Amino acid sequence: MTPFVTKLVSLLKPRVAIGGLEISDMGISFVGFHMAGKDVLQLSVRTPEQVFNNGRIANARILVDGLARIHEGIVHGSDKKIPVVVSIPDTFVYTQTFSLPRLQGEDFEDAVKLNLQTISPIDFSNAYSDWETIAPLSSSGMETNILASFVNKPLIDDLLVALDQAHFYPVAIEQKSVSLVRALTANAPSFDPAKSYCFLHIASDGISLSIVRGGVFFFNRSLSWPSIVDLSRGVREISFSQFKGIVTDEIRPVLNFYANHFQDAIAAIYVIAPGLAQEVQNIIAQQFAIPVFPAQLQGEYKLMQEWAAPLGAALRGLVARSADKSITLTPQGAQTQYVHSQVLAFISLWRNITVVVSVVVIAMLLGSYVFIRTLAVSASQEVLTMQGGSVESQLAALQDEAKQFNKNVDGALKIRASQVHWMLLVDDIESRAASTGVSIQRIFIESKDTPISIEAQANNETAEINFKTLLLGSPYIASADIPLGSVTQSGSEVSFKVTVVLRQIP
Repeated sequence: MTPFVTKLVSLLKPRVAIGGLEISDMGISFVGFHMAGKDVLQLSVRTPEQVFNNGRIANARILVDGLARIHEGIVHGSDKKIPVVVSIPDTFVYTQTFSLPRLQGEDFEDAVKLNLQTISPIDFSNAYSDWETIAPLSSSGMETNILASFVNKPLIDDLLVALDQAHFYPVAIEQKSVSLVRALTANAPSFDPAKSYCFLHIASDGISLSIVRGGVFFFNRSLSWPSIVDLSRGVREISFSQFKGIVTDEIRPVLNFYANHFQDAIAAIYVIAPGLAQEVQNIIAQQFAIPVFPAQLQGEYKLMQEWAAPLGAALRGLVARSADKSITLTPQGAQTQYVHSQVLAFISLWRNITVVVSVVVIAMLLGSYVFIRTLAVSASQEVLTMQGGSVESQLAALQDEAKQFNKNVDGALKIRASQVHWMLLVDDIESRAASTGVSIQRIFIESKDTPISIEAQANNETAEINFKTLLLGSPYIASADIPLGSVTQSGSEVSFKVTVVLRQIP
């Protein structure tokens, strides 16, 4: 595809801007690109109380109010839904790495799912999990290495409700360390993708250490402050000597873990500790013979350290959804709303293009009509002074021009009347799918004269049949057919394709 064609396609296919949203224990931060008239929009809200407690949302009202203030800063006075990649504290996410023999297709996915159930540190039925393949741990090439993450369902479910109430919808949820590493590896000038690094993050949530190997997030160890220090007596401070011991005690096992698994050494430790960076660097330099640097965003996006997590989440939002293979800790249906918004944005764009083109054509024809009318009046006055057959021929020519003009006007009005309101049809299909528990994956519309293809997923065959039956009850649909070759079943879930012939256009 030539650069011109690529640019043309990007102009004709609207892209919904996706922001990065970090939700921490004491505040909310947002970074968005090309929003609210700014190249990089930065917004933050500090909450009056802790957002989380014991792995759950402590006060949903406080969280929703904070999110609503962020939303107001993005689209003032509007309830428009904003897509975001959400970054949550590491202490809520359990990360594991494992290896599998090289398999193909469904055998590989089945093996991964079985291992996820086996290694899950929490009740698997009460967890959201996801995985991605990562760089090989060795050069043998005989195994595939998997990075898996797990999070408690109740936390994510409550978070989705709060986001929806504040007019956000998440296209992905990931742990904070993944967002930090993405931002820092892309903007740290001294970072070498061929080497291995340790990232130390100290914040109000706790302490988190991550290993990045070959430019890929590989390992994370995180601990909340209550799990490290006894805060039961209401003491909210620790001495410097205690802090020094905590930092040393948490770094040492991570370095030992790496040394036991790999022959190469950690190239450097990057420190993200707003307000404490220099003190932490001094502690590490005294205790370990490893280079230590402050993690600074000095590339394309020169922001302060505290903006690294929402920036990393926003950078993930720049990746096309079809190309985003990173871990996301959301239920499968959370992607449906984004797909729906893309469809509506596409239809809205082409509806506006059609209206503008119609108005321009009508304006041009009306202008031509006024010009020809004026010319005809002037000609008729000249005719009065003319004699013979030449007068009749000129009048006949003027009449032909007037007829042609009227024909053009009728054509333009027909174009205006033939506009197709696809949004009514899409909403009708979506509502019938929702009532049967069917998830719409894709709706392909070529024209009003060709069948429409609907790709969907159901929990069982009954939902599939009910969905087809409801489609036949639509005033817009003449027939609906599910080709046997399009039906695939994975466990209890059924993926299928419906071919729809329209009865009438909305």
